[in-house]
Amino acid sequence: MQSFDAPIDVPAGAEIYLEGYIDTADVRRDGPLGEISGYYMVNKESPTMVVNRLSYRASPVYHALLPTSP
Repeated sequence: MQSFDAPIDVPAGAEIYLEGYIDTADVRRDGPLGEISGYYMVNKESPTMVVNRLSYRASPVYHALLPTSP
C-alpha cells in the first residue's frame, strides 16, 4: 500500500482508503434511500463528500453487506 499524506492514522490492513472532506456548503437533496430493503425514505438535504484521493491495495477486497429480507 502506498504511503498517505493524511494527518490521521490509517489501519495497516486497509484495503481501500478514501481521503476527503464533508462539504457543508454543498448541500443537495437526497433521493429515495433504502429501496433494496423495501422502505422508501426521503431526506430533505445532506452535505456532500468530496473525495480528494482514492488509494487501494493491489486486488483489493470490497466486502459489502446489503440488509435485505430473505
